[in-house]
Amino acid sequence: MDILTNLLEHYGYSLIFLFLCFEMLALPLPGEMMMSYIGLSVYEQKLSWFISIVSAGAGVLTGVTLSYWIGYRLGRPFVDRYGKRVHLTEERMDKMALWFEKYRQAAFRSLFHSGRPAYYRLFLWRNSYTV
Repeated sequence: MDILTNLLEHYGYSLIFLFLCFEMLALPLPGEMMMSYIGLSVYEQKLSWFISIVSAGAGVLTGVTLSYWIGYRLGRPFVDRYGKRVHLTEERMDKMALWFEKYRQAAFRSLFHSGRPAYYRLFLWRNSYTV
């Protein structure tokens, strides 16, 4: 934990932006814990609450946009070609596509509930849902 607080004190708002951006790209980072430290730093008046909110929002928005763009540009053909390396076989992808087709709206709404992992966004490609 000392590493996280030292990084936050040294890099501040840019770390907030990058950390939350990478979390939205489905990297396994503890974003909720980071936000707790940000809240503590704001309470101790080490960081500005407004700039922290703007940095966090911009990081999340950038991460979500990049994850959508990656899925849009690479999509299913990329996963079909290289997915076997991470145990995403064609049968598993077909099964997952059927699941998302069946529960499309619930899966999309779950993205906006707090406490939900960011990994759902990996599978919401252009051809998997419509808004």
